[in-house]
Amino acid sequence: MPDADLRSEGDSAKENAESSQGREPETEKKPENADGAEPDEDPDRRLTDGGTSARDLGDLVDALTQALSPHMRSGSMSMSGNFFFSETKIRDAVGGDKYTSAQATAFSGRVDSGRVPGQVLDEIKATFVPPDCHEPLVRLVETRHVVLLRARSGLGSTTNALRSLDRLCPGEVWKLNPEVRLGSLAVEHLQEDSGYLAELLEPEQVAGLRPFHLERLADSLAERRCKLVITLDPDSPVSDGVLSEWLFDAAPGLDVRQFVLRHAARHLGVAPEGEELAFLQGNEVRELIEEVAADALPIRRLADLAALLSLVGRGTAEVADVRNRFLADSDDLFRDWFDRQRTTEQRTLVIALAVLDEMPEHVVSRAAGLLADRIRAVESHDEPQLPDLFGESRRAKLRTAGACSYGSTEVGPYGPSRVQSLRFLDDRSPGRILRHVWQEYAGFRPLLVDWLKELAHDADRRVRLRAGTASGLIALSAFEQIRRECLLGWAGDLDVRQREVALGALQLPIRDPRLAPLISRMIADWSRPDKPWPMRWTATRALGASVGRAMPARALRLLRGLAADASGSGINAVSDSVAELFVDPEKDLTGLVLDQLLGWTDPEATNGSPRLRKAGIRAFLWLCSGIRIEAPEGQGVWPGVLWLASQEDQHLEQVSTLLRRALDTPHLFRRGYDLLLVWVRAARRDPLLRKPLGLLLSSLVTAGTDAGTLRRYLADWRAEEPSLAETITVLLVFADGKANPK
Repeated sequence: MPDADLRSEGDSAKENAESSQGREPETEKKPENADGAEPDEDPDRRLTDGGTSARDLGDLVDALTQALSPHMRSGSMSMSGNFFFSETKIRDAVGGDKYTSAQATAFSGRVDSGRVPGQVLDEIKATFVPPDCHEPLVRLVETRHVVLLRARSGLGSTTNALRSLDRLCPGEVWKLNPEVRLGSLAVEHLQEDSGYLAELLEPEQVAGLRPFHLERLADSLAERRCKLVITLDPDSPVSDGVLSEWLFDAAPGLDVRQFVLRHAARHLGVAPEGEELAFLQGNEVRELIEEVAADALPIRRLADLAALLSLVGRGTAEVADVRNRFLADSDDLFRDWFDRQRTTEQRTLVIALAVLDEMPEHVVSRAAGLLADRIRAVESHDEPQLPDLFGESRRAKLRTAGACSYGSTEVGPYGPSRVQSLRFLDDRSPGRILRHVWQEYAGFRPLLVDWLKELAHDADRRVRLRAGTASGLIALSAFEQIRRECLLGWAGDLDVRQREVALGALQLPIRDPRLAPLISRMIADWSRPDKPWPMRWTATRALGASVGRAMPARALRLLRGLAADASGSGINAVSDSVAELFVDPEKDLTGLVLDQLLGWTDPEATNGSPRLRKAGIRAFLWLCSGIRIEAPEGQGVWPGVLWLASQEDQHLEQVSTLLRRALDTPHLFRRGYDLLLVWVRAARRDPLLRKPLGLLLSSLVTAGTDAGTLRRYLADWRAEEPSLAETITVLLVFADGKANPK
């Protein structure tokens, strides 16, 4: 759909030209309240600002996603539906060839907490090649309701466990929250006939495991016909002799040729036995696979090889190209390549591009210059070194760096313009370079951290968030150092721009099963009422797209506590994070979010509060006004919540109950009717909306909404805006049809 069709009425030409690449929200133009007081934001203003706040939120989510993309090249599978924050698209459409590049797009080996999406389980099933230990594991899981799966990293233990649970459990498969405590696991809340995965329990919990713990847990799981697989590191402090009955050691043993064949078939979109895969039987390919099999590489590397070989099947690459590209990834060759970046100018270019891959050349060059200045200051030359203006050519530098330039578009305050951007030829270079520099050059670490902190204050939001994401990558191996030196300062800063950097920095560490429990506890600590408001704001916003999507159930519980005590900017922060969970691009959390809001707004709840109920109503109204969806089957752009209500009776009941509570809430009912008016106007423009809106009004009346008041508002709108007359007449038929069968 053209961008022009995605703009609300009244948008200016300037707004049409802007995108998340260059535009930043007005609130970023100056720091918030220099005196340190929490901003006293009006939580209702954003509901009637013409979509500006929703676009700003969508721009931030886009910017966070783009900052993460250099380190997540594999991508993620998208759910059905195309959600938008107002007019800002944040979810990719379903469809199209997902396997057109040389990047591995099969299951990445990582799953977030919560229900494992069916697409992930289907992807595993389509590409899974059982290792030698798979069938013994299945037999043990079948007879035992709790299994401790111990395996070396990189052997695909997560995939193995998920496939076993999917085979044995008729219900769904779930991953438990990173902070799960086996001793206090509420088994009665688990779904019957379902499988559960707990990844990499913390050492102190493993050390405390005893047979009676596992026996009691197994008995409880058996009552609900559930299975639980717990993955462990080889060095976990587990008592082998004591727990041998539950312990399973996953020894290596994989048919590498079959693994590569199935993954290549998935990339090419053909059956594993198809003639299109005959090229895999060629001598060059067979020799390459045999070499790789002898090296006992991690599963992820084998998937990369299959992705590269699929290019041979497409006729876009030669086997020699694949061999050179794949073998070039070896650690020894990579170190040799980095050592060839001999000059300070060349090395700073490589490091800056690792942080700012696929960004405009002038941005990369500026960042590289800042890093070079720091290096020269440390080296303390007696005389300042001036750059050689006619030294090595740009083309030679990029060739040595394994990078290239390409034409792209940069959006500024006055519209888009053409610009040259830089990127590495190998998508894996950014992460590898940063990890290599951090691990191999200890003396460079303080300078690198200070440089990233300097970039975190850059005027360009893209640069700031890239600096945060790079810090998050380093945190994978130095979490405590990055927490102390970077995260605490960013999270507690009065400037919202710095707090956004903290959100970017948490995106990668939360995906590490070893760090996820630490981050979960850290966010809970930042959420405490005695913490400064900027830190509470950061915790609240992290529970959305940054951290919350990796543990949605826990995130919503923490958001409930924050909502019960929220004021000022905290109210909007809660609503924004709820909205980001609602439009999660990998998992369908819409029903879960609406159920939580029903709990927050329940007037009969004993553990509720007036502040919590109002926060829940505001979060719901924000979902209704801020989110739109590109409906399937060419139905156009609809209000997201209204479209959702039209899909299932359960969603219709959830939405009508929440809307009825909004219309019955003092000081907020007017906002509810304002929302209805917006939807009535949308139904005038798109008659297909009349039926779902009419059914919603009918459900409202049936649930107890004052039909007289509703009719009075509809009549007033018809009198004030004659163009709505036909639409309102149709809607009244729906409402009256439910209220009065005659």
